[in-house]
Amino acid sequence: MKLSDRMNALLPESVSAFERAQAKIVSNTSIVIGSAMLALVLYWIFTGTFEDIETIFVMTALLILLAGIITLVKRGHIKLGAWLLTGLMLFLNLSDMAWYGVGTVASAAFIIPILLAVFSIGPRQGMGVTILSCAVVFLIAYLASIGQLQTEIPYQESNLSFDAPTLSLIFLITGILAGNWVRSTREAFEK
Repeated sequence: MKLSDRMNALLPESVSAFERAQAKIVSNTSIVIGSAMLALVLYWIFTGTFEDIETIFVMTALLILLAGIITLVKRGHIKLGAWLLTGLMLFLNLSDMAWYGVGTVASAAFIIPILLAVFSIGPRQGMGVTILSCAVVFLIAYLASIGQLQTEIPYQESNLSFDAPTLSLIFLITGILAGNWVRSTREAFEK
């Protein structure tokens, strides 16, 4: 059985072609995120930089949650699965940013829930996630600037004057471009 056939087996059958495409995005994203987590932990183990055994427990819980999301999608609860995955990604990104600060490469990972929301829930909801992501970036940078949030990577003035606005612009451009693509694609599916 080909990989594409295996992936299609995870999709609900009694939905429209557009909804199947949305379901595929949620299922594929869940699989890719789970695989990325496994790869990262294995990398840490092989390079000797693995620090906390709790990471294994957290990863296992997240893998079970991702499997649950895939199961929901397979059973036709596409929007619920999409919201759960989007919420999970927002939470993980918020936690990471609050721990390390705005000035890390990982801050750009808010693009994942933005795209996920736009493609699997809808352009308006995706724009809501986009605006929320922009607000989070500025809030974390602001709280660090006034000393209310201590991050692993110490606050620098550029976090508020450059990183937060630049990330927000990237998020907005991403949300708008993806939203326009989804609107055009939906029209094509409906013809």
